Amino acid sequence: MRALGVLLTGTEALLVAAGLDAEEPVTSAFAVVDPRRRADALALVAAAGLRLRRDVLAVVMRGIEGGRSVTQRVETLWTMPGHLAGAGSLTTSLVLLVAGARESVVCSTFNFRRSSGMWTALHHAVARAGVSVRVYVDAVAVESGRGPSAAELAK
Repeated sequence: MRALGVLLTGTEALLVAAGLDAEEPVTSAFAVVDPRRRADALALVAAAGLRLRRDVLAVVMRGIEGGRSVTQRVETLWTMPGHLAGAGSLTTSLVLLVAGARESVVCSTFNFRRSSGMWTALHHAVARAGVSVRVYVDAVAVESGRGPSAAELAK
């Protein structure tokens, strides 16, 4: 478990745990782990006998997440809708990250809708004391009416 904790980032552990909680297969849940470390992570999980003990594996992931919860660097996380993802995080994973933000959130998007989980997550983040939120959106999409107006976003 120590080796797994050293190998994974806190964000990866958080997203793997979320995938396991959503009943994704172990291999799919680990798709969020950097491809250069994914095979090693899955080998460690198998060596610990946790591939078939998803409940325990999810608890281990939450422990790793907690152990790495002090952010020491900022990372860019690229996402995409599930039907387009071959690897990497899904857009829905960001809601968890925004909910855990303690200082700031910077979001850049081409397609932002009121029906998105991010809309609600960012609304709640803005309301938390000490959290600054900055959202960059595609001006053409806003001007063409494909998304909320600048005034709606600001509100």
